This record gives sequence, C-alpha cells and structure tokens, in this order.
Amino acid sequence: MNNRLTLLGGLLAVQLIIVLLLNLGSDSGDPATGLLNITSDAVSEITITANDGASVSLRRDDGGWRLLSDDVAIAADDAKINDVVNRLTAMSSLWPVAASASSRERFEVSPESFQQRLEFRGDEVDAQVYLGNSPGYRRVHASSGDSDNVYSIEFATYEVPADASEWLDKNQLQRSGITSLALTGSWQLRDGPDGWQLEAQVADQQTAEDMIRRVETLRLLGVYQGDTATLEQPRELELEAGTETEIWTFRHNPEADEYVLTSSRQPGRFTVASYIAEQI
Repeated sequence: MNNRLTLLGGLLAVQLIIVLLLNLGSDSGDPATGLLNITSDAVSEITITANDGASVSLRRDDGGWRLLSDDVAIAADDAKINDVVNRLTAMSSLWPVAASASSRERFEVSPESFQQRLEFRGDEVDAQVYLGNSPGYRRVHASSGDSDNVYSIEFATYEVPADASEWLDKNQLQRSGITSLALTGSWQLRDGPDGWQLEAQVADQQTAEDMIRRVETLRLLGVYQGDTATLEQPRELELEAGTETEIWTFRHNPEADEYVLTSSRQPGRFTVASYIAEQI
C-alpha cells in the first residue's frame, strides 16, 4: 500500500511540474478587467483609422453623434455608433490568448501593424483599441493601449469601417407634412381644398401622392467628398411643410451616375441614387 501511495504521489508531482512548465512557457497574461475599462457615457469622440490610411471621425454633442466631413458636422447614425461603443466598453474579464510584443505584431494589433485602430476620447478618456486578423467567424484579435495582452473578441473589423458614408444618418432629410413642391423653372405641386393641384389644375392624385412620398421618404446613399467642379448644373426643388421652407439642390455626377444633394436645412453634401433623383 505504501509503495502504491508513493507511486501515486510521484505521478502527481510530475503532473504538477509539467503544468508549471507549460504555464511558464506560455505567453498568455493575467485576466484583464476589460478591453477598454471606460464607460460608454464618457466617450464623446471616436476616430477610426484603417491600415490603408483611410480615417473617419465621429463626435457627440447635445444633438447626438455627428460625422465630421470637410470641417462640417453632419448627423450620424446614433444607434449604430452607440451599439459599437456599448459593446466594446462592456467587454470585461477577458482572458488573453497571448501577451507579448511579438504576439501583437503577429496578430496585427500593435500601433505599427493593425487592421483597424479605434481612438476613444472624452473629458477624462484617451484610449485606443487595435483590431487585427480573425481567428474565426465573427471573431477578431484585439489589443488596447500599450498593453501586450491580445484578446479574441466577438466582433468584426467590418463593423467599424473607416468610411464616412457608412456612419451617416441616411434618413436625416426625411420629413412629413409637405404641402408644396416646386421644381424651379418647371412645375409646382400644391395641396389644395380639392386635393393636389399642378399649376392651379387638379393633378392626378395618385401620381402626386407618389411624388410626395418619394420626397418624404428619401434615403441618402452616402457622403459626397469629391470635386464639385465636375458636377453638372444644379436644379432646385423647393419644399414647404407648414410654415417651413427648404430647398434641395441636385447636381448630377456623370462619372458615378449619381446625384449630389445639398439642403438648406442640413449641412453637408450627400449622394442620391440616380433613379430616385430623376423621379423627383
């Protein structure tokens, strides 16, 4: 019996030594308290930079998130941005898959080598997250700040593109209650006591309602950041809703076969699909 106990004790000791050696040889670090260790409410500015140098900046004010484009603050997609910030700041108790400078380079999550770099700022916030290559479906390697810890998180680089158009609030020009539409130098459609009227004549009501619906539900394609000198001559559409008047200016971009739209109500230049603009 004593010999058997001695043998079992020896085997246990060997197992403990093997485990110890494996742990010593591993480059994994200690569990972290979180990827960012900041609250979502503390973040008021985000800059996303891709490995090709493309970059986009987002800033939050009292009216929500804004997209900074050509020194103009444009309404951004609040829900999309808040979802990203909330998910990344909520990642806690992560166990690193590696913890060395060489691992950060290998997984492309270092300041010198990354797929996407996210910079978070606020009154008391200055943090960075580096997203790298993917270990599997909907997972990506990530590292934060100057830490050598590398994590595998449930996220994807395509969720944070360095493309301004992807963060735009594409419904921001939509409005309801339109009572008049007028294409400068062409026609005027006005809501009258007998329904929609076209140049003081009763209009085809279905056609008029279709036109109003196209304007009220207009969805933007993206942000235009190209050269305006190549655009064709403008056409103006005047909208009235109650006591408010707004002017939309359309200019065709022949190179992309799309239209560039500006509004007197909102800053920025936007792109609109040709088939939508030409129906209007």
